[in-house]
Amino acid sequence: MIETKNLTKVYKRGIESVYAVKDVTLSIKKGEFVSIVGQSGSGKTTLLQIIGCMDMATSGILKINDNEIQNSSNKTMTKLRRETFGFVFQQFYLMPGLTVYENMVMPLLFSRNKSDKAYVDSLIEIVGLKGKEYNLPSQISGGEMQRVAIARSLINKPQCILADEPTGNLDSSNSEKIFELFSRLNETGLTIIMVTHNQDLAKRTKRIIEIKDGAIR
Repeated sequence: MIETKNLTKVYKRGIESVYAVKDVTLSIKKGEFVSIVGQSGSGKTTLLQIIGCMDMATSGILKINDNEIQNSSNKTMTKLRRETFGFVFQQFYLMPGLTVYENMVMPLLFSRNKSDKAYVDSLIEIVGLKGKEYNLPSQISGGEMQRVAIARSLINKPQCILADEPTGNLDSSNSEKIFELFSRLNETGLTIIMVTHNQDLAKRTKRIIEIKDGAIR
């Protein structure tokens, strides 16, 4: 599903060139559950952002479903973000004045897809928030907030979930629940790429990609 060849991202810092991602070549198949690990500043998040079309590489090749996209237009990149990927972040990014249900369906406003109540209701069941659809974020726990964010990432029926430290703000109990949810989603055929510092969780994914100084070790 995703292929990169010599993918590189360089930032300028004064006269210095800083390699956030350096000559990364990898392949992720449809249906894999992959974790990306490494120390802070190693390039994990930058790599995830490039894969998810939120950032552009300086050089190298990125293919998504066999299509090279590194020279694509902004319109094409936006379409890929909306239709191919769902995003989950360490911060939940819920709108405090909107209910759980309203937060979940918000991406539909941008994709202009019609709301399918039966599908939304099924997501509520999947993430374990039945009965809390009309609660505000201030009325649910941190673990439940992240489950809302996961449901929101699924609303446009993506092929792949990109999760950047999804358990970083959670205790061990809630981290386990979120990981179990990702595992169940993966069992349905959904591709999941997860950046994490949690080595115990990473070891339970199907494959670990370790990044150091922007390069795969």
